[in-house]
Amino acid sequence: MGVQKNKTKKPAARSAEPASATPSTEAPVEAGAAVPHTQIAERAFLIWLAKGRPHGQDLENWYEAEDQLEDEDEKSQAAKA
Repeated sequence: MGVQKNKTKKPAARSAEPASATPSTEAPVEAGAAVPHTQIAERAFLIWLAKGRPHGQDLENWYEAEDQLEDEDEKSQAAKA
C-alpha cells in the first residue's frame, strides 16, 4: 500500500462579474429589461476598478451599474421624445 499524495485543485480565477453571469449575446437577460447583460457586466467591472478592486462588493457594483445604465437609457429615451 503506497502513500497517496493529496492532490488539490487551484481555485478558479475570479472574474469581475457574478459567477452565475455567463452571457453569450447582447440580448437582455429578462424580458423587458432595458439594458443588455454584457453592458451591465462591463460597467460593473469599470466601477470595481474605479473603487480600487475591492473584494466582496460584486453585487453592489452590479446593482450600481444597472442603476447607472437604466438612468442613462431613460434620459436618452426622454431626449428622443
